[in-house]
Amino acid sequence: MSGRGSPVARTGVALALWLILVYGIALAWVPTHWAEFFGDAALLGMAAIAAVVWLIRGIWPVGSWLLLPIALAPVRGLAQIVFGTTADPYRTQTAALSLTALAGAFVLGTYAFANRRANRLFRVLAVISGGVLAALSIAQLFTSDGLVYWSIRSLYSTQPMGPFLNRDNYSAFIELVLPLALWEATRSTRSAWFFGVPAAIMYASVIAGESRAGSILVTLEALVVLVPALVLRRRAGWGAMPRAIATAVLIVVFSTFVGWEDLLARFNDKDPYATRREYVESSLLMIRDRPLAGSGLGTWSIVYPRYAVIDMQAASYHAHNDWLEWACDGGLPFLFLMLIPVARGSWLALRYPWGLGVLAASLHALVDFPFRVWCTPLCLILLVAALEARNSMARDEMQDTIHPFPC
Repeated sequence: MSGRGSPVARTGVALALWLILVYGIALAWVPTHWAEFFGDAALLGMAAIAAVVWLIRGIWPVGSWLLLPIALAPVRGLAQIVFGTTADPYRTQTAALSLTALAGAFVLGTYAFANRRANRLFRVLAVISGGVLAALSIAQLFTSDGLVYWSIRSLYSTQPMGPFLNRDNYSAFIELVLPLALWEATRSTRSAWFFGVPAAIMYASVIAGESRAGSILVTLEALVVLVPALVLRRRAGWGAMPRAIATAVLIVVFSTFVGWEDLLARFNDKDPYATRREYVESSLLMIRDRPLAGSGLGTWSIVYPRYAVIDMQAASYHAHNDWLEWACDGGLPFLFLMLIPVARGSWLALRYPWGLGVLAASLHALVDFPFRVWCTPLCLILLVAALEARNSMARDEMQDTIHPFPC
């Protein structure tokens, strides 16, 4: 997966992927599937064009083994439709389409991000997008009276965070992007402020949104990235220490400005896992009945009433645990397929801490349903692609060092 060829094409693909991601963020408030369909169509169209071009040229520039489990995930849904094991073929077809689009995004991402400049360009653009989103969300939270973009009243939320109708879904997306900003803030010598300010605004927006899991995870991300810059000065560079201190000060100032009181009050709840516990119990019953076959991708909400342990007095759309919901929908084999790219991305984040958001958002998914918002799994799979491409570049550079002359 060499990044030496076609730098213009790779940069163009990286820009297109970023634009599609921005599209997904902007329409995160749309409760129906039409916004996802257009995004899926754009990704699948790009992937199809790229595949045709590569086949004509007789090349396949994507060699990551990780493509196999990612590509097998939608096959699981198609098998459920073919063999009649899904409770709703239409929902399973829709879910399989989105998973196929994510596989296309991974192919395009590993191709584009194999170029070092395109890789970093996407990450910088993601930071800018996250900073703008966070500033918008804070302003909207305090001035819009519960309206999305100051003009749209949603039936599903009274306290949207920007275009996200759920504060936990919003926080999970920020968890993906925040480490990118924190890493650049401590490593960039001339433009540390350019990344430090968005990082502080993103952190403060999670505090303002009052997400308990989100506030814990973004704090851990800040500690994991900033503390080594303060302690391991030789490894991070002597200039990293003042930049890390400046970023930490900005985080404290911005989060104090939006206020901690409401968030801390939520931590005083006697049972923060209320209702989630019952959803988990019901989901485990569903898994027990169909551990291998599952009920069909995207069908948790229509199967759940048969297994509900209490009456919620309202419609229940998700299990508040994406991992359990995947196991219910696709069975344990499907859960394993979904775990592989997350595990790989989390492992690579140990080497490249700017990818820590993959692990953080996946942990958040244990208590909420962030991956049901289309832009969040797209952002995660693109970060995994960026990590995989960066690791491949490092491996190629090491080989070139060992064998400086062509054989």
